[in-house]
This record gives sequence, structure tokens and C-alpha cells, in this order.
Amino acid sequence: MDATVSHPGRPRHSSAQPFLAADVGGTHARIALVRASDARDHGVEMLAYRKFVCSEHSTLDGLLQLFVEAEAAESVRGCVLACAGHVVGDDVMHDNLAWPVSLSRLRGALGFDELIVLNDFEALGYALGSAQHLDARLLCGPDVHPAAPTLVVGPGTGLGAAVRVATSAGAFVIATEAGQMDLAPQTLREREVLARLAPDGGYVPCERILSGPGLLTLYRTLCALNGASPTLENPEAVGAAARAYADRQATEAVDLFCASLGSFVGNLAMTFMAGGGVYLAGGFLSSMFDLLHRSDFATRFLHERSVRTFLERVPVRVIEHGQNGVLGAARFYIDRRRLAQAARESTTECCPAK
Repeated sequence: MDATVSHPGRPRHSSAQPFLAADVGGTHARIALVRASDARDHGVEMLAYRKFVCSEHSTLDGLLQLFVEAEAAESVRGCVLACAGHVVGDDVMHDNLAWPVSLSRLRGALGFDELIVLNDFEALGYALGSAQHLDARLLCGPDVHPAAPTLVVGPGTGLGAAVRVATSAGAFVIATEAGQMDLAPQTLREREVLARLAPDGGYVPCERILSGPGLLTLYRTLCALNGASPTLENPEAVGAAARAYADRQATEAVDLFCASLGSFVGNLAMTFMAGGGVYLAGGFLSSMFDLLHRSDFATRFLHERSVRTFLERVPVRVIEHGQNGVLGAARFYIDRRRLAQAARESTTECCPAK
């Protein structure tokens, strides 16, 4: 998903000038003032960067304005916004953002000449262009970087996923709503959990349990099934208790979470034939790397599939979300502006003004 909103009649913003790159999720917003680097690799030069808690701000335009007033020495005319959701008309359709997002309101409130919007995992996909330089930890599979489609998946406030495909003309990223796929239990215990979540049947999305809030839901559901009173109040507490084997329900919740995530990621890797590898993104998963490593994630990633031989060759790595979404969005913006400029120059050469 991406959408461009420009003021008609105003001069086009140049990517050589500073612009805003924002990565807005359900919990945190990461905002940077950036510009195209003069280096040969056409990278991104970050001039300022801040991370905000979304719930502490009443509107997105107010949050962006706060950053601009604090960090920009002059007016900022361009912005690329990566956010959890997809553009429908003038609005961003989403389930997990802290506020409604209107493109015309953002453009008007901050005076942008150009506003480009893309999905947050789409932005992470563009950050994978320098995957070998990411601070990644190998979870399973071979330690290689094949030239093939690459998948990025991240349980956070919700469950996002995108696939990056490299071509001779450059890379493109396909955003998905894979987190809204139907939850598909494999074990009898997982079926008990699903029956508890939807006692009368019906739709249960994968992100209902494969997310930060989902881990807490899983823990509370297991407490109910076991006749125990829940004592843990957030996903971090569930992970800590499981790490210390201090709570039976927490330990089982993490085990089920990791196993179900392995099945989900294996399904996506198989769907997109992601021979380039899988990147599990976000601070949530990074903080529980040890729990993932000792879990059945790898077993369920392969799980008796007919394409097991292919999946055994797919590396699965865990990366921090960090600034990757901001940098991926900025690279997308710079590449888009560079291609547009090249197209205009080509048109001028072919059809010079009379």
C-alpha cells in the first residue's frame, strides 16, 4: 500500500532536501528528519530522530508538529508515513492505531507539499535491502542470504507481514493483511483454546493470539481452562514468568505462542516461496529470542509439509524493529523521487520545450 498526496500547483519537493520519515505503530511512533545521502549508495542521512508513545498524544498531526517544532530549523515540505494499516480514500484503515488518520488533515495541518503513505511492514521490507548489515540473530535454518523473495513478519500490537521481491530493475514490496487470516490450530490443546475464544464458532484472526496482547489473551485463556486465577498483567510479565518457569500457565502460553507462530510463518514462507529468508521483526520477539530458540517454533515451521526440503533451506532471523521502519520508508521515498526525476529528465530530452 502506498498513497501520494500533493498540493496541486506547488513545486515538487526534492528528496535532497530534508523531509520527515515516520513509522507509526499501535504502541510507538518513530519519527526522523532525514535527507538523501551524497554517498554513492544513495543512502539515508538521519538529521534527527525521536521515539514517542502514541497513547501520550491526542492526534497524529499534533505529534508530528511537536517533532517538527523541536527538531526542524525550517519548514518541512515532504513526509513519508509508514503506519499500521492501509489507505482507503482519504483515511488509513486500521485496527491498532491510537487515533483516526486523515491524509487531508495531516497535509493541511503541517503544510506538506507531498505526503506519501505506506504500510509499516512494507517499509520494513524496503529496509531489507541492506539485510546483511542488519543486527539480526539466526533462529533456525542455514546462515546464508540467498537472492530470492524475503519475508518480514512481526507480532507487536497487531500482526504484520510483507514480502520483498528483488528484480533487475530494483526491489518492490508487497504489503499484506496476513494477521487477519483465520487462526488454524494444529494440536488438541490449541483447539481447546480456539473453542474458548469462540465458543459459538466464527472468525478468529491469527493476531488474536499472535501479538503482544495475544500472548496475554493466551495466558488468560489457559488460566480459565485450568481453573486458575490470572496474576500476570502484561505480555512482558508472561514472558518473564515463562523464562523462570515461575508460572505454569505462562510457560504453556509462551510454548503455544511460539509453536503457533512457527506454523503461521511457515505457511507464509511456503505461500511466497521466501527462499531469501524470513525476518521476525520487533522488540517484542527480540526480547524473547531465548524462549523462541528453546520452543517448537522451528519444528512447526517445517511441520510435515510437502515442501519441507525447501523450508529447511530458508534462514529465519530475528531483528529489532528499531529505526528500520523509518529508514525503509525514507529509502522508498528517495527512490521514488529519484525515479520521478529521471522520468522527467528523460521526457525533457525526448521532447524538448519549443
